[in-house]
Amino acid sequence: MITNKRDFLRDSDWQWLKLSGKTRHGKCRIEQHGIHWLVQADGVFNGQPAWLVSSMHKTDRGGILATRWVMKQNDPDFNVN
Repeated sequence: MITNKRDFLRDSDWQWLKLSGKTRHGKCRIEQHGIHWLVQADGVFNGQPAWLVSSMHKTDRGGILATRWVMKQNDPDFNVN
């Protein structure tokens, strides 16, 4: 559930996260999409506070940006640096 979606025409202070992988899954995502991710929205995922982030680089599947939820604390796949 998204509680605060960003308006990029109004919000000039874009927030970037630098992620590193904890698990094999997380490390593969970092290898595919890079370490820098843009915060698209603030919300709740699986009952925990999280950010909806998108990758800086387009995916190999259709040339779109990858999006995913990253927990604000204790994400199982990523460390937020």
